[in-house]
Amino acid sequence: MKTDLTNYIGRLKNQKEEALEFVMDEYFPLVKGIVTQILLPLAKRELAEECISDVFLSVWHNAQKFKGESEVDFRKWLCAIAKYRAIDFYRREKKRLEIPSSGKESMDMFPPEESAEEHVLVKESIREMEKLLNLFSPVVGDIFRFLNGGRSGFYDLYTESALDIDMVKADKGIEVTLNQGVYDGKTLSLTYTIKTAEDFGENLHLNSNLDVDFAEGTAGSERLKKVSPGVYVGQSNYTFFSEQENRDAISFRWSVSGLTNMDEGLGDDERKTTACRLNYSVSLKALDYKVLDVAENRDVAQQVAISLKHLSATPINTILYYAEEIPSDLVNSVQMVWEIKDDLGNVYAYNENIGQGRISGKMLKMEYVLTFNHLNPRAKTLFITPTLKLVHTQGGGVTIAENGEETPLVDKGLPAGMAPGEWTMKQVRIDISSLQ
Repeated sequence: MKTDLTNYIGRLKNQKEEALEFVMDEYFPLVKGIVTQILLPLAKRELAEECISDVFLSVWHNAQKFKGESEVDFRKWLCAIAKYRAIDFYRREKKRLEIPSSGKESMDMFPPEESAEEHVLVKESIREMEKLLNLFSPVVGDIFRFLNGGRSGFYDLYTESALDIDMVKADKGIEVTLNQGVYDGKTLSLTYTIKTAEDFGENLHLNSNLDVDFAEGTAGSERLKKVSPGVYVGQSNYTFFSEQENRDAISFRWSVSGLTNMDEGLGDDERKTTACRLNYSVSLKALDYKVLDVAENRDVAQQVAISLKHLSATPINTILYYAEEIPSDLVNSVQMVWEIKDDLGNVYAYNENIGQGRISGKMLKMEYVLTFNHLNPRAKTLFITPTLKLVHTQGGGVTIAENGEETPLVDKGLPAGMAPGEWTMKQVRIDISSLQ
């Protein structure tokens, strides 16, 4: 059974180790904030790290003593344990170093000596814990991993490299906090928290727009997940296409114009958008990156050509730029599947972003970006193998000419003489030593 926000408390009480891993992933920023504040006068990072580990160990050993039922109750309990374990560590280290009291410590913050766990479980007041939660408790600690299920590994490094934005705007009962942003020189990823006066169901759609000055084209995707009634977290990714492919920083304007309940079973008249006007202006530095050009490697299968162009490595991910040429009558029938592995046997999960291109004669020439996990630092060689899939036409669409004119793509199915199938294309071997 997979551990998530709906079952982690019960699984933790049943001593399921993956439930403890989930708690550590989800609540690490909360615990770190409390511990760091209390131990800050000691200026000892290693002591704070030891205390954080001890907090989660206490949670593990005392999970069955937790009497609450909700996620909010659990956070209060965890905050209390973190607070009093940090106080225990402070007292012990202060006594060892014989640090004189500053006179600022109150009996409320440093209660009489007793077992930290027992003090938490028996005597801690809800009122005091609410104050701690207001200081240190985000709705979700790591939105990137939360939306990804926390287990694929693709977003493991995003939050620690993300830049905090923490801009809050509200209008007509809708509050949106733009939490964090990561810009890798090609793709901008934003996380946000939405709180609403009325509940918008399980499938919320955010009507948003992003504007930058340098991009000739932008492709985007959005993921939203309900946390509790009227509370949602989301992530939007924007990939930019321009002649200047990597930039050291980005300035953008992000706007939200409304929310729509997209739950299944609702009629069009029930899917009304609640309008709002929220505007954010943000500047972010790009992550450090290294670029590696890929040697000529064009390969063709079933009249579809693939060419890998270059790799860009950042502290959190790796970006593959590639070109694709497709006969116009195959546009809606082509799917590409990728195998990406290194010389150590690691296989890399990837996200394929929407591309952009143009019609040239009877060919559609596209540029795509494939984003995959951060390279293993010990790997020296990367092996990338594309597989072409031809399927029955999935639907329509439009092509956009250079003058902006849109032409509908007619659903004609596969051309005569062509059948669905898979074709493994030439494996490309890349020396990645210079990226490490």
